[in-house]
Amino acid sequence: MMKRLTAWCRYSLSLFLIVVVTISCKNEVISFDDHNESYTVAFEFQEFDASVSPLQNIGKYTALSKLSSITNVPPQVVQDEYLYYWSFNTGSSIPDISIDKNAKFLYNDGEVPDDFSAQGWASNGFAGGYAMVLRGLQDLVVKVPLDRVQSLKSIGFDISSSATGPKDFEFLYTQDGETYHSISADNQFANVGSSSSSYPKNSFIFYVDTLALDYDRPLYVQLLMKAGDRGSAGNYNASMGVTRIDNFNLTGLSKTMTHSSIRRLHYAVFNRETNRLVEENNVDFSAEGWPGLSLQLPPGEYVSIFLSNESAADLYISDITDAQTYSVRNLFSNSKAKIFGVTHTFSVRQDIDVPLLLHRYYSMVKFEFTDNRDLTNVGRITIKPLHTPFVYVPFGDRSKDIGGDDEIVSFAVDFEAESKEFYFHQFMGDQGEPQEVVYLVTVRDKEERQLREFTVNSRMRNNMQLVFRGELLSGIDQEAEFKVRLNEDWDGEIIEPF
Repeated sequence: MMKRLTAWCRYSLSLFLIVVVTISCKNEVISFDDHNESYTVAFEFQEFDASVSPLQNIGKYTALSKLSSITNVPPQVVQDEYLYYWSFNTGSSIPDISIDKNAKFLYNDGEVPDDFSAQGWASNGFAGGYAMVLRGLQDLVVKVPLDRVQSLKSIGFDISSSATGPKDFEFLYTQDGETYHSISADNQFANVGSSSSSYPKNSFIFYVDTLALDYDRPLYVQLLMKAGDRGSAGNYNASMGVTRIDNFNLTGLSKTMTHSSIRRLHYAVFNRETNRLVEENNVDFSAEGWPGLSLQLPPGEYVSIFLSNESAADLYISDITDAQTYSVRNLFSNSKAKIFGVTHTFSVRQDIDVPLLLHRYYSMVKFEFTDNRDLTNVGRITIKPLHTPFVYVPFGDRSKDIGGDDEIVSFAVDFEAESKEFYFHQFMGDQGEPQEVVYLVTVRDKEERQLREFTVNSRMRNNMQLVFRGELLSGIDQEAEFKVRLNEDWDGEIIEPF
């Protein structure tokens, strides 16, 4: 009897354990971190949104090769721009504008400048700030890569020296780093100063568009310092005299106006329930095409973002920890950036194809000048945004103000041509409602003297064309009165009077 009871208890306990395990299996949630089981998710980048610009139906994975084919953009106006610009206001030789990070300064047979403590001069929209300080300067060499340059037009800078510093220089160039050719043999300072504490500015600009340059090789330009005519300054001391240089710049046409140095797709995939980052990376694509993207993901619910960037500089994407803190920003100086994107939510239970439509995440801001008067004396127009910089936070709220954008866009204009217009792109992200934009416009003549400064403003969202139309120089002492047009061929166009 006891044996039967023991057997029955064992049987009952086994049956109970089976039931418990069965119930547990039924209630088990598939673990998000269980990577023993995963499926292929193939993202298919199809046509862009038809309201942005329809592409021909050329099959899967080819839309990214057509990022430049935007049908509603007016023909690009060929316009010179800053390729490199050093204001030295950061207290370093890091350029404010640079199409290649490998540009650098060397002096006196290879020394690296490290003193930027002197007071500089305001120019081209940059504050006075600092200047580069070189004691005992004998020669200064600036190396700039040209592989992203389509054509080089000018090299300019401001220079001064102490009473015992150089008052003249020869300006030369080379592309082999050894044999230099003279561009301008004598460049006497107009302002030589009269005391050790006087550093009057001398501005120089050299037009180099006639040089036969090999744009596949770097350019080296050299300043060979000379005593020059001293005027009331002291005797020349080549080893102790101090030279200040500021606002060193090169203008021309970058290849990014016809094609971009960066063509990159950024993506991030998050767990929809926990917001935790699952996959994040970037992929370069070429003008000839891009083969698509496939990821191996475990079963689950996901939210994702894809951003294509075709421009001269990379995007500023936050350190990614979760979906709520993900943010992206494009610097205003990267003014021709073409940035498209899309967010998408999807489920993974098997191998799937995910079709995606990319939307335009920027707007075009265009200035059209209607002056009947001669504008040939206008040499440069700079644009500085006064509105809060646009930081796109697709899955969360923008928690804090990041402050103003100190960057500018400068256009070397030539209104001897028929066209009296220029444009730039304003990155905005995906905006549901119109946002305020305010720009400070500064107009200078060919000698860099300020002719006029005014502000324009309007409201727009991404995928719009904002056109400011009016007279550039008429009524210089009056407030700007531009008309604004919104182009509905994009998602909208505005004309503002100024």
